Amino acid sequence: MSQGVRVRGFSTDDIAAVCDLLRRLGGARLPVEPLEPSHLTELLARPAHAGGRDFRVAEASGELVGALFAARYTLAERPLPVREVRLFAPPGDAGEAARSALLDAALALDPDRVFRRVQDPGGELTQTLAARGFSPAQSVWVMTRRGVPPVVSPLPEGMRLRDAALPADTPALLSLVASAHRAAFGFGPMEAADLEALLRPPGARVLVVERDRRPVGFVSTLPTREALGVLNLLQVAPEVQGAGVGRVLAEAALHALAQQGFAQVQVHVDAANVVACALYTHVGFVTTRIDVVHERSP
Repeated sequence: MSQGVRVRGFSTDDIAAVCDLLRRLGGARLPVEPLEPSHLTELLARPAHAGGRDFRVAEASGELVGALFAARYTLAERPLPVREVRLFAPPGDAGEAARSALLDAALALDPDRVFRRVQDPGGELTQTLAARGFSPAQSVWVMTRRGVPPVVSPLPEGMRLRDAALPADTPALLSLVASAHRAAFGFGPMEAADLEALLRPPGARVLVVERDRRPVGFVSTLPTREALGVLNLLQVAPEVQGAGVGRVLAEAALHALAQQGFAQVQVHVDAANVVACALYTHVGFVTTRIDVVHERSP
């Protein structure tokens, strides 16, 4: 406990309060995107989040003043599991105490040896994390686009755009994620349950480009955040990269979100993924924030 802050386990009864906290943080112009309860429920359903088993909340004087989101996953190129967390707390003394207590809780999650990663929106925790042995490992561009979506470009001959059909498309889409080397850009792996969770929030879509009845690219949209649509995941098979498939998927995703009334769309992309950064810039996204992921080896 730190300065009257108590950290406890998260439960589904906390969903509404956590979403309200994120909404208040976003309203205070902090680097936090609000979450609707349906989107948080979708996050909890992902295998890496284990139903929120390792999530934590911080309370002070009976009020929720902070939250910790935690994921644990394995990567083929890592000899040990990866533990990744993100902290949410307001500015001021209570927020600082909550962040410190939640970080202590995060570091106590795993009795075994793991690679530890902490997401740091806007790079605000650099000094705090450096004092605990962390160093910057990844920069993530938070890119935003506002306004009318562009015209969807034509696909190369023999390709067509359609909605995903799960579970029939699941093996092919998981293969796309693996072949596109998503892990190389510091993001966690994807399982069948993750794909199913992408379609769980109301209005969410997964669009697929196929050639010879085989998916060669896909994109998912999440129209579940207040006034903000999310281009959540875009993958293109290596053999068709450079053919305009990624551009078509991005443009189609913008149209799908616009049809649901979202004139503002956000995407997170690793700064090292220069192809993706160029694609999103080409279709009108601009970088509005740079987040940092800090890592500490076992």
